[in-house]
Amino acid sequence: MSCSRIDCGGGTIIRKVVILTAVTEHTSPWMTLWNRHLSLNVHMSGQCGDSIRFDCPDEAATDRLGTRIAKSVVEGVVVELNGQLGAGKTRLVRAICDGLGIDAAQVNSPTFVLLQFYTDGRIPVAHFDTYRLGDADEFLAIGADEFTNGSDWLCLIEWGERVAEFLPDDRLRISISATSTDARHVGITSTGGVSSALLQRIRENMTESDG
Repeated sequence: MSCSRIDCGGGTIIRKVVILTAVTEHTSPWMTLWNRHLSLNVHMSGQCGDSIRFDCPDEAATDRLGTRIAKSVVEGVVVELNGQLGAGKTRLVRAICDGLGIDAAQVNSPTFVLLQFYTDGRIPVAHFDTYRLGDADEFLAIGADEFTNGSDWLCLIEWGERVAEFLPDDRLRISISATSTDARHVGITSTGGVSSALLQRIRENMTESDG
C-alpha cells in the first residue's frame, strides 16, 4: 500500500509511502504495451491499492492535475471517474483531453449519448458516461467492451463504479469530491501492475511540476 498527498496549488508535498508488491511470473499484454510506450520494466501485480490524494484549491489546479495525467497515459488504459453530480468529473476529463491536444470545446458530458470519441489528440479517447444507463448490461450493449478490453483507446468512464463488473481488473480509479465551491479533493488509486506504473508516472510528473 502506498499513499501520497500532494497540494495541487504548488505547496509542500507530503508523502507517506509503504509499498507492498506482489509480482507474478508472467507479463500481461497491457504491460507489454506499457513498456513499449514508457520503457518501464514492471511486472503484473495483484490489487496494488497504490494511491495519491490531491487537494485542488480551485478549478485551475484541477486543470493542472488533468494536464499531468494526460502526460502520463497511453493507449489501452481505462480510467474510472466517480463522484457526486457536479463534483467535476467532466471538467477533469476535459482537462485530460486538453492535455492530450484534443480541442477541449468538444468535450462535454456524454450523458444523453453515453459515448463520445475524440481522435484529434496524441492518443484517441473514448469518453463514457454511465449515469443514465438503465442497468450495467446496457454498457455492453453499446459495445463498450471493444474499447475497454482493447489496446487502441484511452477510456475515460464517468460514473465508472456503476459498471465496475465489466471493467478490466487493472484500471485507474479517480474519486472526486467538492470541498468548497471551486476546491476539489481528488483520490487516484491503481488496481494492478499497469495502473500502478501509470500512477507512479503521475506522481513523478506532479513532483517535477512543483519542483
